[in-house]
Amino acid sequence: PRYMRRVVRAFREGRVNNVAFTQRYGDVGAAVYAALTDREARSTTLAATAASSGYGMVLDPYVNVLRVLRALEYTPRRGREVVLYQLFAKIGVHVLHSPTVFGFYLPEHTPPGALEAAGLVAPAAEIATPPNLIGLLNGLHSLIDNGLTNCASGFGTNILNGGCGNAARNADGDLATLDALATADATPSAERIVDELALLLTANRLGAGGLRQHVIDEFTAVYDATGDATRATKHAAKLIVSAPDFYTTTTNALTDTVRLLPPPLPSQGRPFKALIVVYMAGGWDSYNALVPHTCRTGVNLVNEYTSVRGVAALPRAQLLRIADGDDAQPCTHFGMHAAMPRLRDLYNAGDATWVANVGALVEPMNLTEYSKRLKQRPPSLFSHNVMTRSAVNVHAQEKSAEGILARIAKALTEQHAQPYKVSLTSVSGVTRSLAGLEYDIVSAGNVRTLNQDALLTQIEVMTNKTGASPFADVFAHELVTSIKSSERLSTLIEGTQLELPEFGSASGFAQQLETTAKMIKALRSDGFERAVFYTQRGGFDSHNTVDLQPTFSDIDHIGEFADELKAQGVWDDVTIVGMSEFGRTLKSNGQGTDHGWGGQAFLAGGAINGGRVLGKYPDKLTDDGAEMLTKGRTIPTTPWEAMWKGVAQWFGVTDAQLPTVLPNIAKFPTASLFDQGRLYAAKKK
Repeated sequence: PRYMRRVVRAFREGRVNNVAFTQRYGDVGAAVYAALTDREARSTTLAATAASSGYGMVLDPYVNVLRVLRALEYTPRRGREVVLYQLFAKIGVHVLHSPTVFGFYLPEHTPPGALEAAGLVAPAAEIATPPNLIGLLNGLHSLIDNGLTNCASGFGTNILNGGCGNAARNADGDLATLDALATADATPSAERIVDELALLLTANRLGAGGLRQHVIDEFTAVYDATGDATRATKHAAKLIVSAPDFYTTTTNALTDTVRLLPPPLPSQGRPFKALIVVYMAGGWDSYNALVPHTCRTGVNLVNEYTSVRGVAALPRAQLLRIADGDDAQPCTHFGMHAAMPRLRDLYNAGDATWVANVGALVEPMNLTEYSKRLKQRPPSLFSHNVMTRSAVNVHAQEKSAEGILARIAKALTEQHAQPYKVSLTSVSGVTRSLAGLEYDIVSAGNVRTLNQDALLTQIEVMTNKTGASPFADVFAHELVTSIKSSERLSTLIEGTQLELPEFGSASGFAQQLETTAKMIKALRSDGFERAVFYTQRGGFDSHNTVDLQPTFSDIDHIGEFADELKAQGVWDDVTIVGMSEFGRTLKSNGQGTDHGWGGQAFLAGGAINGGRVLGKYPDKLTDDGAEMLTKGRTIPTTPWEAMWKGVAQWFGVTDAQLPTVLPNIAKFPTASLFDQGRLYAAKKK
């Protein structure tokens, strides 16, 4: 609080103690000066006591790139400005490329391990995924070896580089400090050079972390073998930017404990099944995905839909008409969005089902109970980040709950008498749905691996022992597991050919599905019994548009995905769960729609008893509807637990494990939940 007050006062007064700036309100320069010169910002005690106090942070990867450029005195050639090219695709962050209004990572993110156990957060660690970490390492290694260029996965452009045959000669600029250090003495001093690099790149934390002598020895070995001081200096710099000490702000004293990675579980030869989440981030307008078309006598939903939705309403003639196979909804027929003909085909074939008015609930709740707060509400209704958390942890009231996919996987591994051989993979970065277990993260398309194999061994050596700092230790674990998992997945997927023509070039989301299809084929051949995948398509936060064609048509690539899995002979062993954090308001804001609550989800797969609309579609969409809040928000009548019950059972979770997998399940009537027999019974023809 004292530190914050000092910075705020400087911003307001335009001065810091006796140092005068503009002396007017809103002085950013004074605020920055106050922040950087405060005793807390400059204290070595905070870094030294990180292990016990929890001080410190994981640094932003973009900041790390700039740190290297500045600390090692990047000097452009030919007067060119610094151009960092496509960094978002390489390291997950770049100026003006924020994927959402919430930035690149969330403030409450906590990676598993020592930080989670200590109750600490590390927001930037959310984008420290294997593809991003390896992209950052490859780019920094290229920058040190060659200067700023696009060669060897570098961060530069391909303008004026003249090809990569001699990347260093054609770079846009160089790190001047490296040559200066290497040529300062007739006989280079390994200690002096390494200490200078450690000071510039880690604020002298490398020595305290126990890695200093290793880098000195490596410098000496390279120099003795080659007689090239510049090459040895660059090797030392690459080791330092590969060490956990570079990526965090804490001093990391190494312990004597060897870092152990869990051994792979053996296969028991049980049949393979795959569970795939298709997450539509932003809140998809599912009341335009499943629309009233032909309703029962006395039910006026068709007219109410047109009237209430206003500019967001879809013309009835454009809808893809489907029948409710259960004949249990207020309408006998619904209409699907015209951009989803392949999902419609799956529904009509009995391979997909809709779940109506589903959403986050702690316990059943009607309008009176909501209004008078007679029942516990889910936290932070209508907000993206908290309702995303509630949707993917399916334990709405628990902020720190593990993800639903992680709990299902634990039921089949840690909590199972004969553990399944399970693969957990996100094809879309870090996800809370898998929080609680370690999982692989792959980029859609080719698996990114470390360019310089020799450095892989060095990183393993530098991360072999655990560290006292929870920040550096967690990052070290992420670093080594990222590299190992990427190498493993690259070997697993390399050469895997789909049965049908590839379809991933259509979009980024299609590429995720294609990568998932390749992994399913590879994992089955490798003896895995269960595979869990998380995929995500963003762009559904439609405040300013009613044109849903681009996002809805992208989700419809599920059709090509299903074709491929059928060709592999595995479609009957796959379940797809299509979901979003919330539905949107039925009423338009004039340009689009706003955040709602209840909405529609879907399930697809060869074993699904489809062609039905489960749950309870609202029988009135006007303000006097039984589930209606302001702006046309609907209170869910079906909890997420309803559909996850049957999915979990199908995947192998026992009834005895369900209260652990779905902690709120006992709060809901059994009749409102969909068990395996209801979701996966014999198909209707």
